[in-house]
Amino acid sequence: MTVAIVPSLLARDLAATRRFYRMLGFVVSGGDGAEEWLELRRGDAVIQFCIRPPHDTPTAPCLSGAAYISSDDVDSPAERPRDKASK
Repeated sequence: MTVAIVPSLLARDLAATRRFYRMLGFVVSGGDGAEEWLELRRGDAVIQFCIRPPHDTPTAPCLSGAAYISSDDVDSPAERPRDKASK
């Protein structure tokens, strides 16, 4: 089973963010043409940036983003809490 956590962080300037992370070896792996959001990847590491808080999250720097968790097997993680609760 593969699980990935992808942080989605606020950025004031996506072009500057892209330049900075490209210097660190990241490559652009997603985004929109309107420069609303950007996804960067380096190996298995993925970071997303957006210019507006996603999904009505607070705009304070310590709470300025979201994390998306993806899995290629959604049943296994759901079964683990059920198994522990039944013991």
